[in-house]
Amino acid sequence: MRRLLLAPREWTGFARLYQIDGVKTIDEIRHGKLIELLADYPSIQSFADAIGRSHSQVSQWKNRSKRQSGGVASIDSDSARLIEQCTNRPRGWMDTYWPFVSIDPDRLDKIPPQTLGLIESAMVAEIKAHEARAANVKVA
Repeated sequence: MRRLLLAPREWTGFARLYQIDGVKTIDEIRHGKLIELLADYPSIQSFADAIGRSHSQVSQWKNRSKRQSGGVASIDSDSARLIEQCTNRPRGWMDTYWPFVSIDPDRLDKIPPQTLGLIESAMVAEIKAHEARAANVKVA
């Protein structure tokens, strides 16, 4: 049986193409990064001051306030780059979903595809075991 191996930066495009559940939109990723950053500041105002935006703007982003146009307040690309610059994050940080705090994505990029497949298999097994424990069911 052949397996399709993808590098992390390819997952989102592949998932969009094949409609894989669990992939986040850019708005969801940026919102999550905003929440992460806000935890490092004592208040919304102090974060707003650090990036040169109003308390109102940051609050609307944080709360995903509804717009008159029907959408929600979201962080556009220019604002994402500004936030990265003002918070000393690398360019693109606001756009990158990465759930592993102790693993640098650059290190993972250097691993050969075959080894990535083994890592993925181990992760799948751990996730299944976790789900089974959560459901109080034995793993076969």
